[in-house]
Amino acid sequence: MNVRFISIIENIDSYENPESLDNYIVPIKNLMNDAYAKDISKKIKTVLKIKKVNGEFIGAFAPYGYKKSLDDNHKFVKDMEASYYVLLIFNSILKGETSGEIANELNKRKILTPAMHIREKVLGKGSDDINEKWNAKMINRILRNRTYTGDLIQGKKKVESYRTHKLIDANKYEWIITKNHHEPIISEEKFNKVQKIIENNNARINKDGKVDLFYGYLTCGDCGSKFKKSGEYYYCASYARYKKCTKHSINRNKLISKVEENIKSKNKSIKKLDRKVLFQLIDNIIIFDNGNIKINYKEKGSEINE
Repeated sequence: MNVRFISIIENIDSYENPESLDNYIVPIKNLMNDAYAKDISKKIKTVLKIKKVNGEFIGAFAPYGYKKSLDDNHKFVKDMEASYYVLLIFNSILKGETSGEIANELNKRKILTPAMHIREKVLGKGSDDINEKWNAKMINRILRNRTYTGDLIQGKKKVESYRTHKLIDANKYEWIITKNHHEPIISEEKFNKVQKIIENNNARINKDGKVDLFYGYLTCGDCGSKFKKSGEYYYCASYARYKKCTKHSINRNKLISKVEENIKSKNKSIKKLDRKVLFQLIDNIIIFDNGNIKINYKEKGSEINE
């Protein structure tokens, strides 16, 4: 492999003295060293696994939103500043905002990213020369993190080999979960709601990076299936996939006009139809074969906050 091998103690140099590699001690020593490294790696893994099983956090830094307890370095306590923004991120998703929109809002407020938060608040280092900004990937990482429900999850990554030390994803059944390890920031119910919203993230995002206005609200009045969007039309997914319903669709602008008219007749304070209004007012919109629609409002639908 064109690699020069030198062993000082055995006086071996594959470049200066190629014949020195013929020494029988070389393969024996290599075998012994490899076995030693493998044994040490196994012992370290065992110790770390015992700590994880006992509910001891072994990472260098607590997840964003928490900090290590002064009383017990393996436990978390809320970081009041960061935990506020974790809650804001989850609530924003529930209001219909996208990860990209949330990231842009945090950047406008000049909120420190998780890495910059550790750098400034934990390590006490300056960041004048670093300009890291929030992005959708960071937001999604927070939204997927079950740690915020109070459970400690470790072992998501594992070392592929004691030789390479490369980290790879572990299977879910290998994760080590400690229930009720710390105070939750997000309730289990809210966390699960958010997971459902972001399940089909790619399908609900338009080319401009925004969530489609009616995503998740449209239902077929004839078969009960969800409506999908194609171009400027919404259509019954059951017909498109299984031909189990009638072939009917509705133009997007026409639907907006109908929904706006219906909502404004009930609440004249509404000035603009957007996902925030839909989230606060409506449970779902039923579309029938003849083009008529039925809007099912939430019980407290009159409470609108523009």
